[in-house]
Amino acid sequence: MWTFVPFLTDFLGSPWDVDGPVKNAHVVATVAVYFYPARTMGSMVEANLMMVVGALYATFLCCGSMGMSVLLDYYELQKLGHLLVLLVWLGGGYGVLAYVKTTVNKPTATTACSMVSLISSVIITKEGAYHIGSFRSQAILQVLLIVAIGSLISNVVCFLLWPSSATSKLQVDLNKTLSSFSTLLEMLTKTFLLDDDIKTRPADLKKAIDAHQSSYTTLKSSLAQAKYELFDSRLAATTSAYDDVVESMLRLSQGLTGMRAGCTLQYELMQAEQEGRLRRQGGEVSDEGKDTETGKLREELIVLEKFKERVGPSLHSLATISKRTLAHLRTSFIRTKPGQTTLHALEASSHGDLESGLDAEGLQRLKAELDSSLLLFKREHSRAIKLLYRTLPAETVYSAEELEEDVRENPFADPKKRRDADEEGAGVNDNLFRIYHFCFNLEEWTKELSLLVDEFVAIRTTEQEVERTAIERKQRWGLLAPVATLLGGVRWATKKRRGRGRRATATVNQRASSLKEQFTNLFTSRSENPFPQIEDGALTSHQSAPQSLTYLGRIKQSIWMLGWRLRQPSVRFAIKTGAGAAFLASAAFTGLRPIWLEWRGEWALISYMVIMAPSLGATNFLAFGRILGTITGAATAVLCYSLFPENAIVLPLLGALVSVPCFYVIVTRPQYGPSSRFVLLTFNLTALYAFNLREVGPELNVLGIGIHRTIAVAFGVVYGLLLNVYIWPYEARRELRRGLSDYFLNAAHLYLCLVSQYSNPPEALLKASQHDPTSACDATESTALLSQHLDRAEEECIRMEVHLQQSLIKLQGLLAATAHEPRLKGPFPVAAYSTILQSCQAILDLLTSIGHVTTRESWYSSVRRDFVVPVNKERREMVGNVLLYFSLLASALTLKTPLPAYLPPAAEARLALVRKLRTLEVVKKRIVRGGSEGLLYLGYALTMKDVIAQLDLLGRTFQGLFGIVGGASSTDEFEALFAAHDDSDDEDGDDDSSSEDQRRS
Repeated sequence: MWTFVPFLTDFLGSPWDVDGPVKNAHVVATVAVYFYPARTMGSMVEANLMMVVGALYATFLCCGSMGMSVLLDYYELQKLGHLLVLLVWLGGGYGVLAYVKTTVNKPTATTACSMVSLISSVIITKEGAYHIGSFRSQAILQVLLIVAIGSLISNVVCFLLWPSSATSKLQVDLNKTLSSFSTLLEMLTKTFLLDDDIKTRPADLKKAIDAHQSSYTTLKSSLAQAKYELFDSRLAATTSAYDDVVESMLRLSQGLTGMRAGCTLQYELMQAEQEGRLRRQGGEVSDEGKDTETGKLREELIVLEKFKERVGPSLHSLATISKRTLAHLRTSFIRTKPGQTTLHALEASSHGDLESGLDAEGLQRLKAELDSSLLLFKREHSRAIKLLYRTLPAETVYSAEELEEDVRENPFADPKKRRDADEEGAGVNDNLFRIYHFCFNLEEWTKELSLLVDEFVAIRTTEQEVERTAIERKQRWGLLAPVATLLGGVRWATKKRRGRGRRATATVNQRASSLKEQFTNLFTSRSENPFPQIEDGALTSHQSAPQSLTYLGRIKQSIWMLGWRLRQPSVRFAIKTGAGAAFLASAAFTGLRPIWLEWRGEWALISYMVIMAPSLGATNFLAFGRILGTITGAATAVLCYSLFPENAIVLPLLGALVSVPCFYVIVTRPQYGPSSRFVLLTFNLTALYAFNLREVGPELNVLGIGIHRTIAVAFGVVYGLLLNVYIWPYEARRELRRGLSDYFLNAAHLYLCLVSQYSNPPEALLKASQHDPTSACDATESTALLSQHLDRAEEECIRMEVHLQQSLIKLQGLLAATAHEPRLKGPFPVAAYSTILQSCQAILDLLTSIGHVTTRESWYSSVRRDFVVPVNKERREMVGNVLLYFSLLASALTLKTPLPAYLPPAAEARLALVRKLRTLEVVKKRIVRGGSEGLLYLGYALTMKDVIAQLDLLGRTFQGLFGIVGGASSTDEFEALFAAHDDSDDEDGDDDSSSEDQRRS
């Protein structure tokens, strides 16, 4: 409309600049497209704040470049002025823009950076003209006005036409996540109990968990956007509570993966039944399955059935009440709309499955019922585990073969044979603790669910208060109630007159501070790394301390540190982008300026800035799509304008018609959003620009504009692609290997932290042991200090686990980008690296489960005394081999070097630990002091079996990727070197020895 309506076009004006009249009314549509009016209101507020900062920065660049040009022109230093404008204001300014783009890494930041390049490219490159040496700001003001109008149009459409609330989206995402929890809990419970109606396969279960994990990232994004909707009373007073809800859901997610690890026995039984080797009817075994392995499965099934007889009812009850709790939490946000609180929405809802207990009091009653069911389940499964542990036959739980295969009695036994014997003799012992492992994780998961209910109670209580306040405010202010809400906050209208103004101001200041804090977090969103920092291949703690250096040495170290910082990928990307922009725009400051003006070089510069992405694969993907989108948009614009030339009625309708499929692709297929956006942008720029210049002359026709636009964009895209390929290429596959190396080092650090937590008694217990043990006051203080220690340890572990999970998400994106990178020596092994990432996720899940186990108070008393200290020697071997495994994998990824055929014997070390545990008096006599927590360490040893199995899988995968030291094709060649020789060889050796003895004699 700003192009086709003369009044609106004249409002923008056409100021005369150094290259002629400026006609940029068509840019209004471009800005409106970039601002994406279909986003949520919270995201639009964030985009507006980003745009304000971007507009100020663009004004700074434009005014600075213009002022420097005018100043140096006054001293007749035009060439120096052109050089400084290119290097400082364009190269340096766009380099900072690229750094912000890759550091903040948010869609709103990308939009703002695109707007800055759109504003600045035309203004800065015009300084290459021979102007009259005066400071003219008309073009700057016009472009800023155009951007303001375009953003205003997007805001009006976003807020008035079918507004999408980020708070509502957050609530929908919460419901989806809670629903996935309910589905996964039901599937896991049925799998564990081997219900007859179970139809779940492990692949389906993993698919559901993966879908639920992806919803967590969506939850974080929705929460960040919802925090900007300060005008929405549903979130304004409960922001911190929603933060706690999201964090609690993360812990629930980790708990579900731990429960999945506890169902491995059930998966084996289900597979055996599908293969016909085992029938559960009466515990009989089929004729074709009567072998040792099937006999073990039969014994395992008997143990599981005995456990189900005692725990099945309480487990079913706990699962039922947990699902009902999740359902009640999920109904909290049914049909909730902006400005409409939860209770009103529930009253208006006609769903028949809703019950009356949805207020805060009802949730508290539900929590009490959940806690009661959890207490019953804990008591029942603890009794059942202890009973099975004590009463199962010795030959079933502990095999005599295992004791005969003791390392001390036969130190020269083949490790592989010893491992096989240990596994065969383990009987159902491991499976007994696998059962306990699932029950323990379910117990911890239910405790976290109870805490989640507490958070929802806090939210519901606040919502009820908001509901009452809103009713009172509406009765007092009527139609002005929304204005009163914005000015004075939720409680402003119900407070007494005395002190009202001060409190209202405080509320406004509080909301302003909240908005400021949320916006500031955009630029400090990179969470503090909980792991030790590695600089130039070494830990920062192992660098030379500045205090130990001389003055000259400190200067040298500062120079080295600066060089190391400049070598970081984000800084390199910023320098490369800024230098490339300066080189591309140099044509506007030389004798090539006529060509620059004729072929609209600023379009190439803008396209170059938009196409530049940190990774090479992402740039390649964007390049092809945007060139194709530009060609499609230009062809469509030429066709429409040729059919209806200069038609101010039909052309806007055709533009609206073209925009519908483009925005549909943007909304439903985000991965193809940039290509679809370029179709729409090219259509607007070609058709609308041709309409703007219809009075200039016939030499500027729509076909010429379309060709110029396509060539300029293609040139900018190809230029950026070549720059990204040959100048400091940020290859996704290289960064994938580097990221995996960091992951393994950080995972080793997490594992070492878990081990160190229970290896030494905490300081609280050491202090308490120095006092009178009979003192009740000292005992209470010791318990409080121990609880604080456990809370800090758990918080530290969670920070590490979250950081590792975010690293895996980033690595998944890098793996996806490798498919778009050219590779001369062959395709990138995507399948192998997918397996590696799956193993990394499994290791993280298992370490998370171990963290849940090792943060119990019993680890610092009975478990440490009975199970940890007596096996310190064997435990040291296992922990050391696991850490060596992590370090070996990290080094192989960094150096891309072959691995040895003999990998760290972590599995043998774990079996030695298990053998030592079974020789302990407390194990041989099957003594369980107190509750079943005394068996936690055996469950930990079982979990480490799965961790080591994943490490072995990773080791074999890396041997297949990078090779084996010595050029062996497989580890069998290495093992063959140490196989027993033939008898003839032995006899020949004996003869040779005899001959040698005779010669000596």
